Amino acid sequence: MILDRVTARTAVVLAGLMVLAGCGGSGHQTRSNGSTTSVATTTPIAANGACSPTGSRRIVEQFVRGYSSRGGSADVLVANDERFRWFSAPDRIQAAAGNRTTLGTYLGARARAGIRDAIVVFHYNGTSSSASPPYGNFDFVLQRSIGATGTSVIGKGALACSDGKIIVWSEGRPS
Repeated sequence: MILDRVTARTAVVLAGLMVLAGCGGSGHQTRSNGSTTSVATTTPIAANGACSPTGSRRIVEQFVRGYSSRGGSADVLVANDERFRWFSAPDRIQAAAGNRTTLGTYLGARARAGIRDAIVVFHYNGTSSSASPPYGNFDFVLQRSIGATGTSVIGKGALACSDGKIIVWSEGRPS
């Protein structure tokens, strides 16, 4: 029942994000005579397959397994350059979310506190073709366990197509 409610909420959030991000999968191109035609707005998949449904899910699952068991060691899957935008969670917002240098410590503290996550729903939402370099968008539902207590967490993120590094991660409040 909780998962049904979470999945429905994810669908609503996803639809809104796709509209805002322009990830509808097609767009319009204006010809020199002023007429328009539909064109695909997807970017070719990187050689490593990061910007594909299977490749992005593999990277995100590896990241979640890593930070749930080893904490800070998983942050090697997060971009450590100007591409990194934020890693936000209810207890990591505003300036803290954008501070890449504290991410390993933050993830390590979560692991030591016994927070364990697993991906239960994953959607790849396409590639942002207007970005340079391009990135893949996704949303997810985590099953979070803290000791004997379990809850669901909805989130979204993005990863770089060139190397599969996570550049955005945002978790909502557990439900």
